[in-house]
Amino acid sequence: MAIQTIGRWFNRLADHFVVVCLIFALPILALTGAGNVLVASLLGLLLCAVGFVQSSARVDLWIFIPLTAYNFVNMASAWAVYGNPYYGYAPTQLIFSVMYLLAACLNDGEMRMLKRLCALWAGAAAVLGIGQFTFFAVAQNAKRLGGVLNNPNAMGIFLVVGWFVLLDCAPERDGDSRSLSSLLAQLEPLLLFALAFAGFTALMGLTVNLLFPKLDAVNDMVVVKQSAAALLSTFGGMAAALACGGLVWGLSGSIGETASLASCASALLPACGLLVRWLHTRGAERFMEL
Repeated sequence: MAIQTIGRWFNRLADHFVVVCLIFALPILALTGAGNVLVASLLGLLLCAVGFVQSSARVDLWIFIPLTAYNFVNMASAWAVYGNPYYGYAPTQLIFSVMYLLAACLNDGEMRMLKRLCALWAGAAAVLGIGQFTFFAVAQNAKRLGGVLNNPNAMGIFLVVGWFVLLDCAPERDGDSRSLSSLLAQLEPLLLFALAFAGFTALMGLTVNLLFPKLDAVNDMVVVKQSAAALLSTFGGMAAALACGGLVWGLSGSIGETASLASCASALLPACGLLVRWLHTRGAERFMEL
């Protein structure tokens, strides 16, 4: 019985092999870094091999031509500045054109499946990012929310794109199962909370460093490890993690975990707005005074 079940699962995967290749390519690029030429090249060759056996593709030239033009401009700028068109991210970003062409081979049902899997991957990355930040805030030095991408800036962009993907799934939820529809509905506050928390920690770090700069350090290690800004950032991250965790825990019993996450994100957004306003006014003046 177990063998038959496994066989059915393998048959389903074989029926949607292109979707499986694309969805596995996303975490591979995220975990290894899109700047890794070897990984991007090997993965690109695999995706090209899969694409060559496809019978047809529906390519939107309004997407493919600008994407291809961007790659050529990127390589031209690398050649003009460094004398090497393959310097930087230009050669690795060519894989996105391959991934788009492979996605154009999908039918409507497979495209719908791919969008949901991408939304689930974004939600999983948000959970891992929140857990990672909480661990570092409590057990070690607090860091910005970088998540599986190990880059706070990239993580913020990733969460924004993931949120838009999730919104695009919303009009098509009528055909989903009840469990999948419920899971997708719970992802939105989770993504928004991770995005708001990533923005808050970044703005808090900028504010603390402007208020307590250390310009007389003998080396960078003193600034990172032994300055007042580093100390306040560490304890500030711990306080933010504990406050958000306490708010979610306190509200989850009365309004549910999903609504409590949304409430916590709503509380962080005004704080981000106040910090942005301070950075653009008094923070800018403070920077000019240094």
